[in-house]
Amino acid sequence: MYIAEITERLLEVNRLLLKYIKDTELTFEENLVFSGFYHDYKDINSIINSAEKELNDSPAILMEQAKALSAAASDFLATYESHEDIFGSYNPQPVCDRHIKPLEKEYDSIAYAASQLWKRYSQMSVRMDYLNPEDDDYKAIEKESEEVKARYEAEKAKSDETYRFYTAEREKTAKLYFFEMIYLEMLVVRMKRIADSIIKDIEELKSEGKI
Repeated sequence: MYIAEITERLLEVNRLLLKYIKDTELTFEENLVFSGFYHDYKDINSIINSAEKELNDSPAILMEQAKALSAAASDFLATYESHEDIFGSYNPQPVCDRHIKPLEKEYDSIAYAASQLWKRYSQMSVRMDYLNPEDDDYKAIEKESEEVKARYEAEKAKSDETYRFYTAEREKTAKLYFFEMIYLEMLVVRMKRIADSIIKDIEELKSEGKI
């Protein structure tokens, strides 16, 4: 079903191509559909391997899948070629910046707050080292330091969670930031050639009575 999965996602790519032509702008998540499709399927050999297995298991289903992929690829190429000037100027960098910079700023702010709390806690700990544990000043500082430490731990946990999310989004952004639509066009051309080759091979096998 690998080829069917590719076709389904290519249909979504085609839908967004038409939206981009109309609006000349897409959301960050919509732009990720383009780069995600390319990065997930650029290993074209995986399509060939899947087709070889499907040919042995169910050539009829493979034929349907290959025809569907060929049709979706044809639609993509027709749209791309008729609006090549628009897609040639495709630039995802502004939308990437709008998405990632606020997350970076949020993380920096939370991390700074956590570091300040730790600094304050450390200073109080040093001060306590020079006080008698029986003194009222020591007990007051000890109580306050415990409160500061609890606040730090909560802020640190928040900082770690924010960093994990920020890192994951930064990885997505990295794949999209320098992405060009021509990468997608070249990949789809190869996909169509493979799909058409599958169709031709199955038709020949049928005519020879081998399937």
